[in-house]
Amino acid sequence: MVLFLALEDDYFIIQQRLFTMFREEDNVILHFTTRPQSPSEGLRKQLENFISGHPSTKLIIIDTLHKIREKGSDKYSYANENDVASAVKEFTKQHNICILVVHHTRGVSIKERGIVMPDELMIKIEKCKSIHDLFDLWKEAHKNDVNFAENSNATHISAFVADGCPFPDEYDGKALFVSKEANHDNADENSSQVFAYRNFANGEKDWVNNHMRTKYALMHNIIANESLPPTEAVRKIAFMNINKRGGTSKTTDKKLLKYGKDYAHFIKRQIEIISPQYIICCGKLVDRIVVDAFPDGEWISTGNVAPYTKTEIWYYRVNGMIIVSMPHPSFIANRKYADLNSGDRITKYIAEFKARFDAIILNEEI
Repeated sequence: MVLFLALEDDYFIIQQRLFTMFREEDNVILHFTTRPQSPSEGLRKQLENFISGHPSTKLIIIDTLHKIREKGSDKYSYANENDVASAVKEFTKQHNICILVVHHTRGVSIKERGIVMPDELMIKIEKCKSIHDLFDLWKEAHKNDVNFAENSNATHISAFVADGCPFPDEYDGKALFVSKEANHDNADENSSQVFAYRNFANGEKDWVNNHMRTKYALMHNIIANESLPPTEAVRKIAFMNINKRGGTSKTTDKKLLKYGKDYAHFIKRQIEIISPQYIICCGKLVDRIVVDAFPDGEWISTGNVAPYTKTEIWYYRVNGMIIVSMPHPSFIANRKYADLNSGDRITKYIAEFKARFDAIILNEEI
């Protein structure tokens, strides 16, 4: 039996990693916790209770040491670290087990932490009441971004692809669809995807991009319990990209995560201004970035399994909003989602979403 204190993750991320590594979402001999107590609050008692209930325990992994320090001990202290190490050593001898502690031995640079925003900019972001005002600040931050090479595939540092509500007067507050970045690697600071959605609503033919917008519109119909044609339903939605610079057809995960960390305050404020009931995160890592911007919520399992991806249906509740994860609607190359790639892809994708949404609604009503 193994206990893993995954103190920098949540259960949804853990489940995804288990599936990626072992093609399964749980394991009877591997237990996880994400919320330990500090030593003064009874961490030792917490571990002893686990061992008492699971006497075959042979290994406990603590990731990371920083997360079990005493409160108020964020800064490095040799005395504090020595106290923790001594307590761990004593515990292993008493219970005849092994404890593996993960510890970062070097400092973290400004670049690794993300952009350090001045207090006055933070205040301005929080005071923004409109998307337009927020985007003005966001564009300035782009121009002064020292991490440009690490957080973007775009050609120009000042590039900015606007998004939001294509038809602000018709947006019903139901759904915000979030994806990684616009496929626009030569954008300038005045680029926008909004017009593409308006063109779709007016009947313009563009199969590749309209494939995605059709799915957004049909998912909105499920959320709003409506049966509108896609060209009408799309008028009621909001959409946004995480990386506002745009990029190529293939996103670099590391750069996307870096951008999400660097611009988390902007991402959070845009979502707050749009204020949707449901946030549909489309594509790998999108949900992680959005959740990191709203860390005070909770992941909830419905106990159901999605029909095509075969994964357990989880959702995240925070500030009256519900975050739902979906594969990206444009192209699903992951072999784990092979069933979604065959036959009528739109019908299957919408069936996948409906199963997830219905499970969430049922769970919320219980």
